[in-house]
Amino acid sequence: MNRPRVRRLIYVFDKKTEKFVRSYELPSFNLKEVQKLFDQKPGDRMYYAYHITEKEAPYFRERYGCRFYFRKREYFLDTRKF
Repeated sequence: MNRPRVRRLIYVFDKKTEKFVRSYELPSFNLKEVQKLFDQKPGDRMYYAYHITEKEAPYFRERYGCRFYFRKREYFLDTRKF
C-alpha cells in the first residue's frame, strides 16, 4: 500500500474573529526535524494540525522566511493528503 502524498501548510487565523486569513504551502519539509520541534515520536507522520507558537516560530522563520504576528494572528501547521 502506498503512503498518501501530502502537502504541508501553515494556516493563519485572526485572533479576534477566528476567521481564516491565508495559508502558506511549505515547499520542502523535513519530517524528522519537525517531529523534534513539536516533541512527537519518530513514527508520527504528523497528519494533524499543530499550533505554532513563539517557541516553534524561529524554525519556520529561518527555513521558509515566514513572518509571525502573534498579537493578531494564530498559526497552525497542517497536512493535506492527496
